[in-house]
Amino acid sequence: MRILPLLAGLGLASVAHAAPLTYAQSLDAGYSAPGLLTATDTEQTGGSLRMPVTQRLSLNAKADQTTRLQGLETSASELDLGLQWNSNWLLSAGVRALMRILFAMARRRRCNPS
Repeated sequence: MRILPLLAGLGLASVAHAAPLTYAQSLDAGYSAPGLLTATDTEQTGGSLRMPVTQRLSLNAKADQTTRLQGLETSASELDLGLQWNSNWLLSAGVRALMRILFAMARRRRCNPS
């Protein structure tokens, strides 16, 4: 069993306070840990980015994808726009897209003529 987490926080010098984060991990079938249980080989990737547009306006983007061998593939993306109303309140609105595809292995019956 192997797990290869890759976490990288990269700051962009040209954009103040931008904080992208990406990850990727590969889990073998049968891997078990708190919050992670895989019946088949699983690949997970994703990332997020928070970037200020103005002093009070910020843009947030997230994307995640999980692929299971001969199983369910899920993909989620999100885009939010936030307005800092005052020091206590942040007003935000956004959109989210979710896709799920089920890959089922076709079974074939073998006929032996007698």
